[in-house]
Amino acid sequence: MEQELYTLLIVGLINIVISMYYYLIVVKKMYINEPTDPTPITVSVPLKTAVYIGIAGTLLLGIYPKPFIDWAVSATLMFSNIVNSTASFSAVSTIVGG
Repeated sequence: MEQELYTLLIVGLINIVISMYYYLIVVKKMYINEPTDPTPITVSVPLKTAVYIGIAGTLLLGIYPKPFIDWAVSATLMFSNIVNSTASFSAVSTIVGG
């Protein structure tokens, strides 16, 4: 049994080394190599809007996730066949951590 775990460990370490090599190539090209075309990249207004909305959503979910977790739990209860009709949302919410 332990031999199988050591094999898995070795395979995992080899994968880590390979992935680090490829990520470091990207970092080298971004920060160390000189750019081939030094002109600034123009970004359209719709793309900027989408990026700002994504940043705002990520911050909102990270800072105040409770309403979204409650929404996900209620949607799960609504579509679940496991929970019977006598279970209340508040009981399940306290079990989940809300």
